[in-house]
Amino acid sequence: MLLNFKKPVTESLRMNPGKNIYRLRWIILACWVLVCAGLYALVPPDDPAKNERVSFLPANSPYRLAMEKLARGFPRQCGLSQAVIVFERPGGKLSYRDNTYVNDIASRVRQGRPGGLSNEDLAKLSVTSPGLIDLAIGTSTGSEMMRKGLAMFAGKLGQAQPKEAIKNGPSLVNPLRSKVTPPGQAAIVRVNIPSGFITYRSSQIIGHIRQLLQSTPPPTGLKVAVTGTGGYGYDYANFVRQSHHRTTLATLIAVIVILLIVYRAPIAAMVPLVAISLAAAVIIKFMDIIQNMGFSIGLAERIFVFVLMYGAGVDYSLLLISRYREYLRTGRPGRVAIAEALNATFPAISASACTDAMGIAMLVFCRFLIFQTTGPVVALALVVAWLAAVTLVPALVALLGPQMFWPVRVLPGAEVGKIRRPVIARIWPGIARRVTQRPGLVLVLVVLTLAIPATATRKITWVYDALAGIPSQWQDGVGNAAAGVDIVKKHWPIGEIAPVTILISTPMDKPAPGQQRWREISKTLVARLEAIDGVQDIRALTQPLGRGVSLPGDTTPGRMIRSVAQRQYFRRDRGELRLEVLLSCHSMSSRAMKLLGQIRRDIEQSLAKVAPGCRVHIGGATAQMIAIRTTTQKDFKLVVVLVLGVIFLVVLALLRDWLMTLFMVAAIALSYLATLGLCAWAFTWYYGHAGMDWKVEIFLFVVMASVGVDYSIFLASRVSQEARTCAPAEAIRRAIIHTGPVISSCGLIMAATLGSLMAGQIELLHQLGFSLALGMLIDTFIVRPLLLPAFATIFKRTGR
Repeated sequence: MLLNFKKPVTESLRMNPGKNIYRLRWIILACWVLVCAGLYALVPPDDPAKNERVSFLPANSPYRLAMEKLARGFPRQCGLSQAVIVFERPGGKLSYRDNTYVNDIASRVRQGRPGGLSNEDLAKLSVTSPGLIDLAIGTSTGSEMMRKGLAMFAGKLGQAQPKEAIKNGPSLVNPLRSKVTPPGQAAIVRVNIPSGFITYRSSQIIGHIRQLLQSTPPPTGLKVAVTGTGGYGYDYANFVRQSHHRTTLATLIAVIVILLIVYRAPIAAMVPLVAISLAAAVIIKFMDIIQNMGFSIGLAERIFVFVLMYGAGVDYSLLLISRYREYLRTGRPGRVAIAEALNATFPAISASACTDAMGIAMLVFCRFLIFQTTGPVVALALVVAWLAAVTLVPALVALLGPQMFWPVRVLPGAEVGKIRRPVIARIWPGIARRVTQRPGLVLVLVVLTLAIPATATRKITWVYDALAGIPSQWQDGVGNAAAGVDIVKKHWPIGEIAPVTILISTPMDKPAPGQQRWREISKTLVARLEAIDGVQDIRALTQPLGRGVSLPGDTTPGRMIRSVAQRQYFRRDRGELRLEVLLSCHSMSSRAMKLLGQIRRDIEQSLAKVAPGCRVHIGGATAQMIAIRTTTQKDFKLVVVLVLGVIFLVVLALLRDWLMTLFMVAAIALSYLATLGLCAWAFTWYYGHAGMDWKVEIFLFVVMASVGVDYSIFLASRVSQEARTCAPAEAIRRAIIHTGPVISSCGLIMAATLGSLMAGQIELLHQLGFSLALGMLIDTFIVRPLLLPAFATIFKRTGR
């Protein structure tokens, strides 16, 4: 029955939204344009550093608590991240000019520059240079200028008689200046930063240091690089920023190409693209509003929002336009076809958007703050995409009419044109017939096919190394973090870049040991740690310069060294002892995390014997990675339960069939595990990666569960509609035939948009893009047309 367009708007809104959209098509288009223009005119750009948290770990995380305790007891030796400026003279010894340059850079790190960070921001940094250590250990530099510079550093520590120490003291090993070897000699300047290494504030500090180095060229032949955890974060952010432009371009190209293939009509292809692009422009300003309100949204989250919004929004639009074209073939006028198409697809589109948004919104319950802020933002973006699909897209279709399919003419009963329908649209009758005739065989084969790679998930190695996949690069004469690591490995243990910091504290309700007792405790702990395979060196109260370096006797340099060591490694007033442990492996590697677990156990066992009641607090990059791993693994388990629960409730409300709903949820889990297993095979066995990036696990699950179920909802909704006029098996066969082309197109669009992440320049985006694209293809071409219909045919489930 055709719709009546002569009823009042309010009544038509209640009865069928499609007719109301048609009547208000011009107003809807104007509203979207005005809202977008208004947001860009009134909402200022966001300031990423304004409301950013210093760390993305929860405030009660053991790592955060340890770093806060270290900051109170040893503020100059503590930072949530660290910049390590590396200087190298290849093939020779550092010259006087080299040493002068190194110490000059160290002295200027905390000085603001016009247009850069303020002195107030830089005053929170603490800098340790080779010159400062020279002063403490009595190493002669042979330069009056250097002596004056060292005296300035000495003044900050309250040291007396620096010239006597420098002139008369013995030559000891400076841990921040390497020995002269065939590869040359190198020096290190450490900068402790009071914010996490993946924060915008930390990146600003690293940017400031790099600008200082670029504006003050080093002596000829001296190589300079910036590494450390802060350097890792800076480089990571740069690669993400570059990836943003590449993934945006790849997404738009993929959407345009697939839409042109699907519709074979340029105007029809542009309708969903224009609508979702306008919606994306709106959500970009919404994110600015959210960030100005106090929430933190990183660039990586923006990339994820953009890609997922295009994929989901175009999918919703395809479902509507496909039904519109189907109704045009029945002879309905254009205005009736679009109204009835929207009425027919509105429940499925809304249910899909609901599962998408509500499923991803479950990330808000995570404790890891990146997940916690990403969930609501992506959910809001999907709501805006849904709103565009059910208002702006039908309004544009209504304005264009059947002419939008030019050069193909859509006539009753067929499409008239020179181009035949794509092959993908002609294979579905055969698939539908085989699935409904032999559902048992299809079900068993599909389950076995997916179960084999799913078993591989038990052996996946999750990688937490932020430096993985970032190549060594030099820009304007300054190397990046990877280049700095290459230099450090030639002259020091790799652990020198990010030492493990251990704090031993006395409970408030117990008396603290005396100074001599603390020295005995320190000696015991050092001996225990040196026996661990993988511990390269230890600096502590009893050996402040490291293993094997004996201190001078009762001389001025000896007294100075002990005085500095006591302040750096011991706080008598607080009852705290500090140790620095250098590992023989990269601080963010899996081996380093295993070593740190052993270190903690050994220290606790030793303290139980020599200092019962004392507590262990561990800081540094390795401890931070362990804290992130512990937090995110707990978050993942919680998110799995919440997401599957939400999807179950939404699909059950739509289908009103608990058995079918339960099977759909089980199919989600199986397809996710199969995808994860296949990706692990591809990246670890074929490409040779050390493992899978830890973020892939949760983001792949959330997207596959929330978005992947859309296609099952589209199919199940059509089965329910067809079952009103025929038997279950026939209804399922018809549903596969009618939804096959459009859902295949939707799946290809989603796979292409999510797969565009592979255009990025870091391993995370490569793995995430590949796994998301593969997951969407498995859902589109295996779960939806084979697994779900086979189960429905066997148990005669049609919903409602």
